Amino acid sequence: MKKGSVLQSLSTLKGLVTATHTPMHTDGSLNIGLIGKQVDYLIGSGVNGLFIIGTTGEFPSLTLQERMQATEEYIKVTDHRIPVIVHIGHNCLRESRILARHALESGADAVGFAPPSYFKPANEGALLSCCKEIMADTPELPFFYYHIPEITGVHLSIKSFLTIADMPNLAGIKYTLETMGEFLDCIDLFKDRYTMMFGRDEMMLSALAAGGDTFVGSTYNYAAPLYHRLIDAFKRGDLAAARMEQARATRFIDVQVKYGGVRASKMFMKFLGIDCGPVRLPLSPFTLDKEKQFKQELTALGFFDWYC
Repeated sequence: MKKGSVLQSLSTLKGLVTATHTPMHTDGSLNIGLIGKQVDYLIGSGVNGLFIIGTTGEFPSLTLQERMQATEEYIKVTDHRIPVIVHIGHNCLRESRILARHALESGADAVGFAPPSYFKPANEGALLSCCKEIMADTPELPFFYYHIPEITGVHLSIKSFLTIADMPNLAGIKYTLETMGEFLDCIDLFKDRYTMMFGRDEMMLSALAAGGDTFVGSTYNYAAPLYHRLIDAFKRGDLAAARMEQARATRFIDVQVKYGGVRASKMFMKFLGIDCGPVRLPLSPFTLDKEKQFKQELTALGFFDWYC
């Protein structure tokens, strides 16, 4: 990234940003060779960016070296076609700092950071100090704070954080929470300074009504066309069509949650011909019976008729 280009590469980032899976072989080792096929499929489905090695990418279950290896491959095969945001969250801030330097050197367009979830920042000031610490060596790299308190347990005010955030490279927030009032308030107050990326796929229509225009989600891996239809319907004022697409998403997400979140998300990809492999412990892999059951429920729901 050239000096002086801070945030420029993300200034027009709108629409769908896919939170990617980390492909693995059946023995749990990284399947680096699949990433090119995975990225080509996602770009072909019309997504506008990638958020790699986050929750969907099982980042807590990867070694630092594996995270770096996957980062390098994603950036190489994407080849500047769409922006790549590298998640660098870690319970050890020094490890996050290493990952930030590596992301910059590898050519990442930005980084995202979920806060430590064992020793947690106690307030917005402490969180800001954490963010500054990990970005101390890479002030030219655009930075997104990843707000997902359901998982991290860090229940802080994003409005308060953005009010005090004196980080020139802060690009915005990945907001994965159902609190639409705060999301709307942050857009209203900070829309000229920060990108508010919404991260609850089953509530996209609500986020659109609140003024959201950038969305990060795991279900965009396998149902991006559905969300494109939802956004297009909202933009043309056809709320009935937008509600229909949102209801479809909500129903298949309910089935996904029933069968185990991230592991079910990976199974969708297998059904569509891009086998990203199993999840790693402590997440539990599918049994053959559960896989069959899962597919039967999706078929009965109609998912394979309208996901594309």
